[in-house]
Amino acid sequence: MSKRSVVFLCLMVFLCVLSGSGHALTFDEFQNLPDQKIEIRRSLGVRKAVPVASDRILVVLGMDITGAFENPLSYRIVSLEDENYSYEKFVKPVEVLKVNEVKESKGAEGALFRPFMRTEVTLSIPYPMKAGKRYFVVAQGHRETMVTGAHTAASFVYEGPIKAFSYDNTLDLAVLGLRGIEPVGNGIIKLSFGPDFSFEKGKLIRNYSVKINGEETRIQNLGLYRNIEAYIQVGWPPRAVPYEEVFLQLATIYKSGDKIEVEVSEEVTASNRMAEIVFDDLETYSRSLKVNQVGYLVNSPVKIAYLGRWLGSFPEKQPSETGGAGKDVGALEENFWSELEGEGKKNGAKDQEGRKAGAGERVPPALFFPGPPEFHIVKRGTREVVFTGQTRLIHKSGEFDEGIYHYDHSGENVYEIDFSDFREPGEYFISVPGVGRSVDFEIADTVYEKAFRAAASGVFKQRCGIELAPPYSPDWYRIPCHKKGIIAVTQKKYLPHDFRKLDKMIDFSRVKSGEPSPEIIALNRDRKLLAYYPFDRDMKDHSGHGYDLRPVAVASGYEREAALMPGENYTYGPTGEDTGTGLYTDEIPPEKIDLKDGMTITMWFRDKGLFQFQGPIVGFFEKKPGWSKPQLGLSANWGVFSAAVGGGDRSGGNVGRWSDGKWHHFALVVDPQKGMGNSSSGGKKRRRRKEKGPRIRKIGSRHHRGKNEQEEEEKKKRQGVYDKIPYRIYVDGQEMAHGEGSGDIRASRFYIMNVGRTQRGGLGGKNWDDVRIYTRALRPREIRSLARKEGLEGLKIAAFGGHHDAGDYNPRSHIDVAQRLMDAYEIAPRKFYDGQLNIPENNNGIPDILDEAYWAMRLWEPLQDEDGGVFNGTESNGDPNFIQTVELDPLGDFAYAKDAQASFTLAGVWAQAARIWRKIGQEEKADGFLDRAVRAYDWAKAHPPTDVRKGPQFADIYISPQAYAAAQLLHTTGEEKYNEDFINVAVWAKKPDAKLSVYKKYNQELAAWAYVNCPEDIVDPDLQETIRNAILREADYYIEKSGTMAYKFIRHPEAPIVWGVGAYENFLHPVYWAYKLTGEERYREWMVRTADNTLGDNPLSLSYIVGLGERTIRAPLHNSRFGFLKGEVASGLQCQGPNEQNPGYRMNEIAYPKTERKFAALYHYADAHIAIAMNEGTMGSLANTMAAFGLLLPDHEEQ
Repeated sequence: MSKRSVVFLCLMVFLCVLSGSGHALTFDEFQNLPDQKIEIRRSLGVRKAVPVASDRILVVLGMDITGAFENPLSYRIVSLEDENYSYEKFVKPVEVLKVNEVKESKGAEGALFRPFMRTEVTLSIPYPMKAGKRYFVVAQGHRETMVTGAHTAASFVYEGPIKAFSYDNTLDLAVLGLRGIEPVGNGIIKLSFGPDFSFEKGKLIRNYSVKINGEETRIQNLGLYRNIEAYIQVGWPPRAVPYEEVFLQLATIYKSGDKIEVEVSEEVTASNRMAEIVFDDLETYSRSLKVNQVGYLVNSPVKIAYLGRWLGSFPEKQPSETGGAGKDVGALEENFWSELEGEGKKNGAKDQEGRKAGAGERVPPALFFPGPPEFHIVKRGTREVVFTGQTRLIHKSGEFDEGIYHYDHSGENVYEIDFSDFREPGEYFISVPGVGRSVDFEIADTVYEKAFRAAASGVFKQRCGIELAPPYSPDWYRIPCHKKGIIAVTQKKYLPHDFRKLDKMIDFSRVKSGEPSPEIIALNRDRKLLAYYPFDRDMKDHSGHGYDLRPVAVASGYEREAALMPGENYTYGPTGEDTGTGLYTDEIPPEKIDLKDGMTITMWFRDKGLFQFQGPIVGFFEKKPGWSKPQLGLSANWGVFSAAVGGGDRSGGNVGRWSDGKWHHFALVVDPQKGMGNSSSGGKKRRRRKEKGPRIRKIGSRHHRGKNEQEEEEKKKRQGVYDKIPYRIYVDGQEMAHGEGSGDIRASRFYIMNVGRTQRGGLGGKNWDDVRIYTRALRPREIRSLARKEGLEGLKIAAFGGHHDAGDYNPRSHIDVAQRLMDAYEIAPRKFYDGQLNIPENNNGIPDILDEAYWAMRLWEPLQDEDGGVFNGTESNGDPNFIQTVELDPLGDFAYAKDAQASFTLAGVWAQAARIWRKIGQEEKADGFLDRAVRAYDWAKAHPPTDVRKGPQFADIYISPQAYAAAQLLHTTGEEKYNEDFINVAVWAKKPDAKLSVYKKYNQELAAWAYVNCPEDIVDPDLQETIRNAILREADYYIEKSGTMAYKFIRHPEAPIVWGVGAYENFLHPVYWAYKLTGEERYREWMVRTADNTLGDNPLSLSYIVGLGERTIRAPLHNSRFGFLKGEVASGLQCQGPNEQNPGYRMNEIAYPKTERKFAALYHYADAHIAIAMNEGTMGSLANTMAAFGLLLPDHEEQ
């Protein structure tokens, strides 16, 4: 058995649990999970799927659904073992047979979504399932509306239909209501609640009862925190599903072995209201303890964890017993504040604006201890305490002293847990008495191998143009995408423009005259081609039959349109306002309209005018003055296209409006009419249920009719009269509608008209091209050939590769991926090797990190023109919606015009690649890279931009890219001319104390790094030393200002915590450059601290990489969430993390306390797909993370 087969079989065993049949946990198991997110998302979304017949599936959905669940087109049925349902076929159910709604909870008064319903949907599927085969149901969505914002898939092995379906919703009631108890520390517990929660009643202490070891204990104070769990995609912003955390300060300090019981009033929740735990310092998880969930290096310069918790609105004001508002709980609360004040907290704190807190003002407090508590490092398996230390209070909640803007980023009293002196390899967790335990972590020299491979997996899954499947992508299957070529446009990337209109900016100067495709040539010569009008500046019939067209009254002109056909192609139009601008011929004999073999009418059509046009568009019509009643063709009613067959449409046939100003291809296909009244012959096959017993001919069928009746029907047929005429309408090569016509299809004229009559007068502005009539039904693939824009096909650049931008998949030309990964390789080549990663190229003699870098570069090779200039990357003419998966992207692929910015940048990239590939023995590839680099550089020097007006923009698109390219070419070739060019454009040659970059002025970071790495004998030594010092200054500045934060990680001191700044390694490169230049451990320390933050050592105790750790993000905005294998976002992918600014998405509406930019910003994160600014992980962050983790790997020992 192959390696791939073994991996795949193991995967299928794993999937039986992962996306299988609903919950498999008890409530106690659920509340004791270190991460409940997957089970919560399963309960809110797709819970379960079961077969109720061989061709029917019942799907159980939770409360997070939209009306799209009722549409069969919203679902996909997939099987890797049944060819009928292979992934590539995108099979959808036939219909929704039944919907059953079950009330699970009435909901508490004040809950946002009461009552809470479970929905059971029965789907009819097109083929019977096979015994022993696994089937997956994916709830995706239709058009622009997803079914659910939570879990999307479920699976089962078909062993026959379930005879009696029953569903246990015990765990679902817990997800809606009280989810469990978690220790916080120092006598504080946290209760977690789902959406069935009364916000106002939940603030009241009187609605909670707590017992410790059976004895009621007083609740001294309460704090409430609310955030977003998921979204229901209805409206914009969509409806938010909240979760709540209630913090209760108890009069009794619990200790290990104590049983804690909680009961909640029905006023708070109508779902689960009771929970209990037996607290154990070594067994009970607490998010108050934050660790790097992957682990720590044995000889790491630091090993740091944190203890702390922001308590939201704590202490929430309570109404007096007589009903008055504003009275405090009493002496116990005052005692708490007195202790806090003694630590320099209450009166010395600053509020959110940085002012001293006055009398009566309180900043939101956090978990606090009378003295820094003791911590223990505990061996995972034996529970042996192997190291003990003392925590250290390093920040107090409400002190605004972090960063250059003086924030309180966490809102916590932060206690540092330093165990740097412990160096024993193994698996451990941290325990603090009265708090609980952390998640597990490892101490080993190799801990970053797991992190590096996970980050690399995320980068690999963003590859464009490649299939994703096991073993390389074990949790996400995807067919190859975006391999249809790229079209160059005239738009320059750096000039203002609307990227959604790139399809209007095609560079037709690059059109090359040529023959149509072989498929079109064959259709041009088809013996059933009755008439053909290419409109190349005439109205002649090019079929050879001579059925030329004439204007009804006034003829319109012609427009050149290179997009549709190769060569000198023209279209008819645009037509004028008058209805008399239509065309016709009355020379086609009526007897030619014979439907024995069917008929096809096709055309290209563009409406540049308004949508309110109506009347005949193309086809055969009665010869009457004024209104022409259609007999066989396409008509419009207020711009809505429909078929006219035999005098009218009996069912279906409406394909909507197409008045968007774009070219669309329409085809009306009438099925062959081989017998009277035969509506099933030809055309689309329909599945019939298997009948039991002998087949019996129905009385009244054609075979049992009398002779006279048959003769009468044959006579009608000869006269062009039919009872049923099945037809289909295609738009842009895809079948959009079908129906049946009837009656007389004889007609005396063939018309092409823009309008018949309209209520607002004649509306012109229409164009036609390539009108064809065939006296046979064309096959679907022939329709698709005619619907292909042949002119654009000749313009396409055969390029694919690159990496998808983010949660969507445009643009795809991220050359920064190659830059960052090649830099990492050159910094520490011994850390990277061939076979290191799970990618297809892992046995080609090239280190895998370079294979990934090359996938980013390969897209750009065809984007280099013959003259050496480089098109400036790719873009789509629009963004995908929330449910489109990458394989079915309907948008175009366009390349921006050639410019110096792209050409210099790629010259630098290719020069670096040439140097690296030559060192690993790839001489031929290296020669090719260097040739590309030199030609791109020369073209860029000869084509400076002349259409920019401001110096900073000129620096951005010309000066800085040239500095980078010159430095890389100097390093690779040693030629003095590149040194001279670098000196001419490097900012340090004119300003020795210049920074690496200045926001909105210039960025020469990559140029600086390239130059300091050049051999000393080919550079200006003084300039090189100046630039070296600039890099060290930058690194030291980052460290100095980041060092004022309690949770320490490298960030740009002046950058707000948005778009990845608070979660990833986006500003770490100057620090690891400094480490490479100096070898000083203090730089490596900050590399470790920044990785710690990404991997869970942060206020949320959350790893910001899907699946990397025991408690991770789960809902980045990424289309892998519709993957059938998992029903969740694929592992290795990232989000953006916390956002200190108001990001929208109903955050301020739902969040409690309200978000404040300067306070607790590292808590401002919602792990929910549609919160784009927090959850759309981008390629830059993915590559930065992969490189940073790679530099923490041990050197590879050759086997």
